Amino acid sequence: MKRNRQSSKNQQTIQVWTLEQARSLLPYLTSIIDSMREARLESQAHATRAVKLEAKHGRPKRDQILEIADEKLKAKEADERFQKAQEELQQLDVYCIHAIQGLALIPFVNEDQLAWFIFDRFDQDPLRFWRYHLDPVDVKHPLETMQQKATVVEEGTGLA
Repeated sequence: MKRNRQSSKNQQTIQVWTLEQARSLLPYLTSIIDSMREARLESQAHATRAVKLEAKHGRPKRDQILEIADEKLKAKEADERFQKAQEELQQLDVYCIHAIQGLALIPFVNEDQLAWFIFDRFDQDPLRFWRYHLDPVDVKHPLETMQQKATVVEEGTGLA
């Protein structure tokens, strides 16, 4: 009888942050999230403009064809800038959940469980809330409710 074993290929090691480390990351994180937001909004604007130009009735003239191609190119370039900024975040093991709203998740450990600081770019205090990994997406706990001592994760636990 074969047993289902979870192979090491399915496990991913991520960097976890303390609250102090996460707070020191805020200026850099804000800059990256702003870049992602700007790129996403620009991409959407150019893509929308291209769709509207294509939807015009009648046979397009040369200038209109060039304008459509230019809008599509600008949308693609903005998407590439977005991807580059997203890769920067992923190198830090920080995950953008909504670029336009300025929301990102920063991993940490609370009571031996994976948890996430919720970064909100547009909140007066961008790190006011957190949630456990297994909590429903809309759950937000105030920072004051988390375990006071930062948990140091040891190698080999799968959370380091």
